[in-house]
Amino acid sequence: MAGNERQLARATLSTDPRFLRAGALFTREMAIAAGLPERVAANLELAAEEAGLLIINQSFEGKRTGTFDIICEYHDGRFIAAFEDQGLPFEWGRAAQSDTSRHSVALLSGFADELRMINLGRDGKRLEFVVHQSSPFLESSFREAEGEDDPEAVTIAPLDTPIELRPTIPERDGIAFARCMYKVYGFTYPETVYFPDRVRSLIEQGLLMSFVAVTADGEVVGHQGVKVESPMARVANICMGAVDPRFRGRRLFEQLKDMAADTLRQKGLLGVHSEAVTLHPFSQKANFKTGGRETGMLLCNIPRGFSFKDIKDSDIIGEDRQTAVLYYNVLNPTLRRSVHLPPRHRQMIERIYSWVGLDRDTASSETGAITALPEAARINVDVLPAQGSAVIRVVEPGHNLASLLRDQRDELKLGRIEVIYLDIALHWPATPNLVQQAEELGFSFCGIYPEKHIDGDLLRLHYLNNLRIDPSRIVTINEMGKDLLDYTLAETKRVQAQA
Repeated sequence: MAGNERQLARATLSTDPRFLRAGALFTREMAIAAGLPERVAANLELAAEEAGLLIINQSFEGKRTGTFDIICEYHDGRFIAAFEDQGLPFEWGRAAQSDTSRHSVALLSGFADELRMINLGRDGKRLEFVVHQSSPFLESSFREAEGEDDPEAVTIAPLDTPIELRPTIPERDGIAFARCMYKVYGFTYPETVYFPDRVRSLIEQGLLMSFVAVTADGEVVGHQGVKVESPMARVANICMGAVDPRFRGRRLFEQLKDMAADTLRQKGLLGVHSEAVTLHPFSQKANFKTGGRETGMLLCNIPRGFSFKDIKDSDIIGEDRQTAVLYYNVLNPTLRRSVHLPPRHRQMIERIYSWVGLDRDTASSETGAITALPEAARINVDVLPAQGSAVIRVVEPGHNLASLLRDQRDELKLGRIEVIYLDIALHWPATPNLVQQAEELGFSFCGIYPEKHIDGDLLRLHYLNNLRIDPSRIVTINEMGKDLLDYTLAETKRVQAQA
């Protein structure tokens, strides 16, 4: 099954509570058949029953005249149990306060590696539980490498060691790449990097471009990946960067980034996003030298426990969440776009555009933009419980957006999500008003994602759930990075004081 993407089964159930148990057992048996451990399958069984109860009580108000679907899927080493219905829209935060659904909503956040709430428009809504499959073979393979990555024990490889830089060959490089990532990050990297079948599937689908630095005996000593949301995407995201500590100081990181950028440029992509840790300056410098420019500061972006096994004092990551710098690298000429900037942030955003080299027109405020919106807003929510973070994406603005955001914020806080990101498109005339509403709820400025939306740029805000930030542990490499950090910290403090 590994390495493909397909629907495994679909069951349609009546909105009659008597059939919930059958649906839960269906989900459990499909999970076991797909190779998930008994404990995980048992969690999904309970999740299915709770999700069905939530749909009955909220989407159909307890009526037994409707139906909903349970769909089991396998995508790139991930088992997905999804629940779709075309019943009444409902707000998760209000469901959390309902006597009939409070228990269900509180439970659902703890059953999977990812929890997604997707608005399907006229097709209703979809709730997904995503479970990442493990690999005992890989774990035993990594254990064989333990002891090699103690910083005090690292032996620098001879400078004349031949190294080839080339695109990844999944069948040949899979295990070697995963071992390289383990030597740099241990098991703390929050990606699919430890599962060769999953990486191969992403490459075959055109969703991942992968580049490696390889020794003559086939050992992967460096890697750079580039992900896209679809094969037709106009921008990409740099990911999975690593260099074996024995081979540091040879510009492998920069060369791999250059190779990735050249490939994307030849494919006609407009640009590439990347994120760099602030624990040390190395990855920031590599991004800057290869053309990346700072566009934001993601406070508390990196979860506790993430570490570099070869960086001195990297154990400070374990104490607090760490900040990441957001970068954008222009690869090909971009369209000239109009943006509607919140007055408070206009100067900073225009400075970012100038720094990156993007041509943007700041549109004047439009009277009545907020009143012209439809009543119902649409949002999608991606939750990563293991990372303690979530992303709310505004699909369509509407008059009830503030209410949706308030309830979704409260629900995520109830689920102990520590960082909640909010993405709002900058081409909407009502965006300045929407940002003001979000700030009144405690969301504050992070930065911008150029060309991330189909019609242009996204503004990112964040909500920090009682998190501590120690600026003295945040390393920046230039004036722009420092100014963005100072601005983001000041805005976070201002909004928190007023919310």
